[in-house]
Amino acid sequence: MAESAKPAMQLDPGESFLAWAFSTVDKLKKAIGLGAILATAWSIQHLEPYKWIGADLKELKILAELHIRDRASLAFVQAAACLVLALVTPRPSIAPIARRSRWQDADLATATTSCRRIQLFLVATYFQWALYYVITGLSLLHQYDLQYLLFDRVISLTVNTLQGLLLFWLYLELAELTIDEPPKLAEVSRLTANPKHDSGEASFHRVLSIGVFSLIVGPAWYAYGTKSADLITIVDIASSCLNGVSLALVVGRLGSKNIDPGPVPLGLLYFYAVIQPMAAAFPENPAVHLLATTVALPLKVLLWLVCVWAFTTGILAEYVRGIRALLTAGSLQSQSVD
Repeated sequence: MAESAKPAMQLDPGESFLAWAFSTVDKLKKAIGLGAILATAWSIQHLEPYKWIGADLKELKILAELHIRDRASLAFVQAAACLVLALVTPRPSIAPIARRSRWQDADLATATTSCRRIQLFLVATYFQWALYYVITGLSLLHQYDLQYLLFDRVISLTVNTLQGLLLFWLYLELAELTIDEPPKLAEVSRLTANPKHDSGEASFHRVLSIGVFSLIVGPAWYAYGTKSADLITIVDIASSCLNGVSLALVVGRLGSKNIDPGPVPLGLLYFYAVIQPMAAAFPENPAVHLLATTVALPLKVLLWLVCVWAFTTGILAEYVRGIRALLTAGSLQSQSVD
C-alpha cells in the first residue's frame, strides 16, 4: 500500500501560470501572498482614501499631515509583507524535470545551480524592498524635522538605487552565462580555445552596473553635503528611471517563450516597471505616494507568485537549460567565424 500511494497533487511542468494560480497547488504560499495584499488594504482604509479623490493640492497636503502616522504604518506593513515573501520563497525544484526528462547529471547540476542563484537574487531583492519600506516609514515619522529631511531623502535614494542594482543582477542571471560550464562541455571548450567563457560578460556587466550605481549615489551624497535639494531631486529621478529599466529587463526575461506567464500577468508587471519613476515625486506629492504604494505591493506579490510558479513547476530549470544552450552555441559559432 505504501509503495502505491501517490501525492494528492503533482506539479505539471507544462501548467500555465493562471491555471497554477487558481489550482490547489502551493495553497499556503498563495495564502501568504493574498494575506499581504489584505494587510495592505486594511492599512489603506485608515488613510480614508475616498477623501483624497478629487482633492486639490492644498487639501492633499492637509490630508497627508493628518494621516502621517497612518502612512508610516502602511509602509511598515509593506516592509513586513516583503520580508515574509523573502523568507518563504521556495527553493527551485528540478524534480519535475528529472521525472519527465532524461537530462544528463551535468545538465541537472547546472540547472540546479543556475536556478538557485536566481532564487537568491530574488530573495535579496525582496529583503531590499523591505528595507526601503522601513526607511520610508521612519522618514514619514519625522518628516517635518528639517535636520533629517535631506538625509532621509538621500538614504532612501541610495537604497532605491541598490534595489535597481539587484534587479539588474537578477536580469543577468536570467539572460547571461554566469556559472562555469558543466563537465561534459569542458573538453569541447578546450578544443575550441574558448575556456571558461561563461561568466566573463556577466562579470563585466556587473562591474559596469556598479559604476552606474556610484555615478548616481555619489552625486546624491554630494548634494546632501552641499544641502542642494534640487540636485537630490534630479538624481532621484535618474535612480527611479534606472530602477524601472532594471525591472522591465527582468519582466522581459520572464516573458520569454520558455517561461511566459501570460499576457495579463506580464502586462501588469510591465505596468509596475513603468510606474517606478513615480518614486521621485514622493517627497513633493503625497497623493502620488499613496497611489504608488497602494498599487506597488499587489504587483510585488504578483511578481513573487510568477517566480514561485517558475521555481516549483520546473519551468525555470527548462528555461536556464535552453538559454545556456543558446548562448553557448552562439559563442562557439562566433569563434568558428573568427
